[in-house]
Amino acid sequence: MRIFNIMVSRDLGGIQQAYIDYNDALLSQNHEVINIASTKAQINDQLTPDHKLPNLAQWCFLSKIYIGILIKKYKPDIIICHGNRAINFAYGSVKPKNTKIVGVSHNYSYKKLKKCDFIITLSNDLRENLIKHDISQDKLIHLSNMVRIEKPYSPTAYNNPITIGSLGRFVEKKGFAYLIESIKLIKESGHNIRLIIGGDGKEKDKLKQ
Repeated sequence: MRIFNIMVSRDLGGIQQAYIDYNDALLSQNHEVINIASTKAQINDQLTPDHKLPNLAQWCFLSKIYIGILIKKYKPDIIICHGNRAINFAYGSVKPKNTKIVGVSHNYSYKKLKKCDFIITLSNDLRENLIKHDISQDKLIHLSNMVRIEKPYSPTAYNNPITIGSLGRFVEKKGFAYLIESIKLIKESGHNIRLIIGGDGKEKDKLKQ
């Protein structure tokens, strides 16, 4: 099966990691994967795309035309879109009748996803959000983000104190401030617990305080 894997965000985060994971997972199942990303995407250092889009803006006609040319050339069976802009570009071109567009629901934005033939949801809450906005359950496929396991897992006893770790971008919408406040409340209630967080971003100094 020939599959387009499209991600046009320029930042680094969960969507970019999913873009890499989908590529590797599909290749492991012997599918032909054609990766398409933004010219200025930081993730290009980790996964060199087969094609790069100019991605000048949300409405970038050049990107839509280029994807249209690629679709006409390769005639993919499936187009996987990570993010709203990827969906917008894919639907801005004429696709073959049998090509299915699959949107990956990485957040609570839903309007662009309504166009897709199928939607992959990363959590039950995201799935319920789409159902609430009148998206048919028949279009929804639940598939959590992938985790790379390098060695067999064997359970171990909890540390003392119990240690919770969290990794991510230090931006407000990720909610690290709420996590820190929650741990504070748990400690104040008498539980022996500690928190280790890792990452970087514009909220770093605020979180340290």
